Amino acid sequence: MGKMVSPEACSLVQSQAGPSRHYGTVEDERQGQETESDAQGSNAVTTNLTCQDCVIVSCIFAALLALNCVTIGFGLPALARKRAAYGNLTVPASSSPLRQFKSYVVVSDVNYCAPIGANVIAKGGSAVDAAIATLLCNGAVHPHAMGIGGGVIFTIYNHTTKTAFIIDGRETAPIGSELFPKDRLSTGALSIAVPGELSAYEKAHSLFGRMPWKQLVQPTIDLCRKGFPVTKELANALANKRNEISSNANLRLAYFNKEKRRIFVEGEIMTCSELAASLELIRDEKAAAFYGGSLGKQLISDLTRQGARLRLMDLFAYKAELREALRKDLLQANVTLYSPPLPGNGAILSLILSILDGYRFSAKNISDVRSASKMFHNIIESLKVGYIAKANLGDQTFLKNQTMLDYIMSTKFAEQIRHSIYNVTHSSECYRVPFDYPPKEERGISHTIVLTSNGDAVAATSSINKKFGSLILSPRTGILLNSHMADFSVEVYGSNAVASGKRPMSSMVPAIFVDIDGTPRLVLGGSGGNRITAGQAQVAIQNLYLGKNVKQAVDAPRLHYEPVHDKVFHEEQFPGVLVDKLCFRGYQVAEDHEPSAINAVSMNSAGIFANLDFRKLGSVAGL
Repeated sequence: MGKMVSPEACSLVQSQAGPSRHYGTVEDERQGQETESDAQGSNAVTTNLTCQDCVIVSCIFAALLALNCVTIGFGLPALARKRAAYGNLTVPASSSPLRQFKSYVVVSDVNYCAPIGANVIAKGGSAVDAAIATLLCNGAVHPHAMGIGGGVIFTIYNHTTKTAFIIDGRETAPIGSELFPKDRLSTGALSIAVPGELSAYEKAHSLFGRMPWKQLVQPTIDLCRKGFPVTKELANALANKRNEISSNANLRLAYFNKEKRRIFVEGEIMTCSELAASLELIRDEKAAAFYGGSLGKQLISDLTRQGARLRLMDLFAYKAELREALRKDLLQANVTLYSPPLPGNGAILSLILSILDGYRFSAKNISDVRSASKMFHNIIESLKVGYIAKANLGDQTFLKNQTMLDYIMSTKFAEQIRHSIYNVTHSSECYRVPFDYPPKEERGISHTIVLTSNGDAVAATSSINKKFGSLILSPRTGILLNSHMADFSVEVYGSNAVASGKRPMSSMVPAIFVDIDGTPRLVLGGSGGNRITAGQAQVAIQNLYLGKNVKQAVDAPRLHYEPVHDKVFHEEQFPGVLVDKLCFRGYQVAEDHEPSAINAVSMNSAGIFANLDFRKLGSVAGL
């Protein structure tokens, strides 16, 4: 593993190797002999050129020479520009602006939704109130990414008490799911896990909310009734699932333009009347309407008709959990990282940054090619260890090997890994971290950030797993269900194996970095499946260590390590010279066509700063 150089990516290596030798076939040899004979025959013919012929030949030669000079004249500057771009370590700024605020900000990767959250704060609501109102909107506008049929993880920081908490609304496996056919858990009716979204909203509101519940739900009801323009992202997601939606009557009910008899396209007004009616029940009865109430009964009835094994008792039994946030002190950056424990991916983000913290990165590490190459090599090896370690983890309530988790989180383990990283890539065996199963992808994800000037912060990531989740929609409730049963391992006895009531491992890692005085310095979260953790780690490195502002940190092209095939993916904007340097270090590399999208908010004495990732965009609002 990890010793081959990718010929597709190492363009410079190929060009330096010179032209390849061609070994012809017998037919090629025969044609060559015939050509040679023709040439010898032609040499025997005497050619007489007139003065007029000489003039014509001279003119042609002069024209060709002039054309060649023009080509070189235009070509050399282009070649020079290409060579300069190849070795340029400076990242061009994206079109996504750096936004500055004084009092508060709400960031959503969904259009239209951040203003709803900002309006909640303007009316006296808390940061958690704003997050809940924004998330409800996110689920209505981008149903392919999240919704009340999925799950969510909140990381909440209270500046007054200097404490951080996690609300774990991750889905759970239904009762008896150990008996489900493992090959049918990836999509469809059996892929549905017990939704935790609404339970988490209600728990977060009961602990940290100020505004009446009804006022958090009503804006999204109004949006669903009135309708909203279909965003570019939703239109693309619908187009990608055109066949599945067209062949499913329930999905057509929600995502077909009835007048034009096709899926909605960008800019068309989409309404959600069934979902609006469900939200009205939730507005009046809170989460109880869903977890065993009238709404839950309608939902289960619809799902049973479509082959799901989710039962009313599963909804009754579900409870979102209040947990203590994982804490990791990053001494060189003078910050403390708060992130979600298992089944969230906070332990892995903490491990990766703990390894990298010891390198004492600074702006000097991106000042020249040699230093940058070494830094990104260290980042990749740290990602490698983190992603491999994740394969051994699962729901902490069910985890049998707690000692292993404690060791992964320890400073000693981070130091051991750091001392094991040399100048070339290593196989996973070199780090003595076993690799049990391929990580799963979560592409249906949305993230929301809220930060206020008094230092209260919320990072919330929500998901239905794949885009459009299970592709099972309840026609009477308008609720699209998740496919998070696919996030369990197929291994029968693994840490992430299926068990009734168990939460599957997740790539979600809403993170808050706090200064030594207890003030939030950086709040991160994003979408992109397994790429989320790698993306957040690199944005944190750019901001906390290399001195970039949040826009520059988010704009910077990123790398991702994929453990199944031991391959490194780089974004198109990643400097070509560094790609080739990675090849020389032994990495297999390829261009990344589905990068993560990481949103970031920072705070310092000058104010609050926010940036939407240009890779996805969304909405920002504040004061």
